[in-house]
Amino acid sequence: MTAVLRHFEAFLMLQTTSKRRPLALLFLGIMLPGPLKYLFVFLLISKLIYLDIASRKMKMILSFPFSRAEVFIFSYILGIMIVFCGSVTGESFFTGSIDPVLIPSLMIFYSAYFGVFVLVCMKGASSITLPVFLLIADLSAGSYGSFETNVFSWISPLYHKDMIYASVFSALVLAVSFILFVNDRREKW
Repeated sequence: MTAVLRHFEAFLMLQTTSKRRPLALLFLGIMLPGPLKYLFVFLLISKLIYLDIASRKMKMILSFPFSRAEVFIFSYILGIMIVFCGSVTGESFFTGSIDPVLIPSLMIFYSAYFGVFVLVCMKGASSITLPVFLLIADLSAGSYGSFETNVFSWISPLYHKDMIYASVFSALVLAVSFILFVNDRREKW
C-alpha cells in the first residue's frame, strides 16, 4: 500500500510540475457556479492523460516506475480531486450551499468524457475534434423531446435524467477505455 502511495505522490509531482498553470486556471474555472463548469471539466480532461498521449510523453512517463494501469488510474484520480475540490469550494464560496446532485453529475460527466478522450487518443487521433463533436451531439440529442420520449437523455453524460443509467453508461465507457489503454502496447507514444 505504501508503494502505491509513493507512486501516486511521484505521479502528482510529475503532473503538477509540468502542467501547473493550466491545472490552476482550470481549477479556478471549475470554481465558477453554473453550467459553465462543465466546459472547464471538459478542458481539464484534455489536459490530463490525453495531452500526454497526444504530445508523445507517455513513453517518458512509462519509463518511471508506473504501470499502464497506474498511469490511467492516477490520472483519473487527479482529475477527480481537481473537479471535486474546485466545485465544492466554488459552490460554497459563491452560493453558500452545495447542490446534492452537483458532485455526482460532474463525476458522471467527467468519467464518461475521460473515457472518450482516452478512446479517441488510443485510436491515433491527436486532436480534440471528435470529443468536441461528441459533446455537441450530446448537447443536441439530449435536449430533444421529453423525459419519456428521449431515451438518449437517460444515459447522456451531460443531461443524465436517470442517474443510474448515466452512471452505468459512463462506467462502461471508462472501463472499455481502461482495458484498451492497459492492453495497447504501442511504442510510438
